[in-house]
Amino acid sequence: MAETGIHDQGQILPRPTAKPSPHPVTTPPLKKLFREIASGLIRDQIPLRQRLRALEQKQQRGEEITEPLAAWRAQLTASQANRAKRLAALPLLRYPDDLPVAQNRQLIAEAIQRHPIVILCGETGSGKTTQLPKICLELRRGTGGWIGITQPRRIAARTIADFLAQDLRSEIGELVGYKMRFTDRVSPDSLLKVMTDGILLAEI
Repeated sequence: MAETGIHDQGQILPRPTAKPSPHPVTTPPLKKLFREIASGLIRDQIPLRQRLRALEQKQQRGEEITEPLAAWRAQLTASQANRAKRLAALPLLRYPDDLPVAQNRQLIAEAIQRHPIVILCGETGSGKTTQLPKICLELRRGTGGWIGITQPRRIAARTIADFLAQDLRSEIGELVGYKMRFTDRVSPDSLLKVMTDGILLAEI
């Protein structure tokens, strides 16, 4: 039996019902998805967060977001897969016992984990340039993006890149790459990026 409502000149008219929205919103709240962004590559996190925030605003206005949300999930999944690939590529690390930085790597690693900025002072030849990148790799810092290593001169940057590639049993352009003026030997799969100071300033 149909539900009835108001009277009009002795006749009983059907109660008006709200028209269903042509695009019913059935997607769940997006708040929890923001936490998943951190599992992707660092370079993808800002655009992923911006796109998800825009989708959240559309959802609050009652707009349909099923298709754009699916595209967003695909982008996040690809970013997570790339990070997992970089994690799987982490090499077996070896530390020379005679270098002070290697001898104190546990203390240095704990400082890096606790603080966003760490200043390490040591004498020339103590292993700062060659061992700190490996400590960062051990902390999985290279899985979300490149670990940047700067040198003031192009020759020094190339020399350090060659040394690190050999130490990690890799080739230039694989796990280790370098970039300087007119030369770019860094690949998307590289974990360490050695560059001159000028390149770092230009990219910032």
